[in-house]
Amino acid sequence: MEGYYDPWPLVILERPITLSGFYGCEDGKVAWSTAARLGLNLVHVSRLVEHQAGTTEAAIIADEGYEGWHRRCRVVLRSTLPQQPPGIWTLGPNVLMDPVCAGLIHNQSRHIHLRQSAAERFAKVAAILDMNPTRFLPWLAPSMLLTEQFELMWSQRVTGYERAEIQIDCEQHHHSKTADRVIELLQQG
Repeated sequence: MEGYYDPWPLVILERPITLSGFYGCEDGKVAWSTAARLGLNLVHVSRLVEHQAGTTEAAIIADEGYEGWHRRCRVVLRSTLPQQPPGIWTLGPNVLMDPVCAGLIHNQSRHIHLRQSAAERFAKVAAILDMNPTRFLPWLAPSMLLTEQFELMWSQRVTGYERAEIQIDCEQHHHSKTADRVIELLQQG
């Protein structure tokens, strides 16, 4: 039964959809839910880079710096964005910090950014950090969550997001509600 488990798209995309959001926006879950419900392929750029490198994003950045991380992201984006049929890509929060990656994303895809308030972001990041303290990069120490440095850090990580074609507020929404909104926008064209 070759092809039996292949996705059967319910929508036809002209270009891939790239989905981004800051830590805690659950862009990975939103992308997975949207792709699964619409029968689209899913590429998680940060996870794919980690799998190819055999280590974590934090370890790559610690060993190679952001330039090494972004170089790896460029390779993944160049090899996956042209894939047919177009699907959904979730980016991870550091991908758009690189101007080359941002250019690839904005020129070859329809970019959707999930946004949320500082208070909501703080609450989600704190909850995720409590559940899995090793998931975040080394610069996100628990003590930082209690300082003004936290907001300063996020304010500096906006490169590329302001160019998103669509921005969706995901305040206090479960990821499936946000996926509903993404699907609604895709079906509208």
